[in-house]
Amino acid sequence: MTIRVGLTAQSYPFPAPTGIADYSLRSPGNEAILSPVLYLGPNRSRALDVDAQLPIVPDRLSVAAGFTYRYEENFLGRMAGNCRVEASCGGGPATGLKSNPFTGALKSWTTGTFPPFSPADLICPRR
Repeated sequence: MTIRVGLTAQSYPFPAPTGIADYSLRSPGNEAILSPVLYLGPNRSRALDVDAQLPIVPDRLSVAAGFTYRYEENFLGRMAGNCRVEASCGGGPATGLKSNPFTGALKSWTTGTFPPFSPADLICPRR
């Protein structure tokens, strides 16, 4: 990600006074990498992120993949979570010709309900 501020942001149709975040998809490189991260937090929340990269043919073809699992109890008795898988392939058959296809899937869930609240009457109480 690149943050563009001032003169570097002038070519964008809607420049922001605080800067423009220029996101780009990471291209897999020539190193084998495995990067796991485990989170444990309040409200019984927990998460696991795993990011990997593997060169198949050096300087020609590499793959990258990521997996994320998140779970937390937002309110008493109400749980939410999601699981995400993503993969990318980078490289090309010749110098100067590159491709970076990307795919991903996300599954989210929520369980539990809020306790129902119903007033005893439709009339507001007197002061």
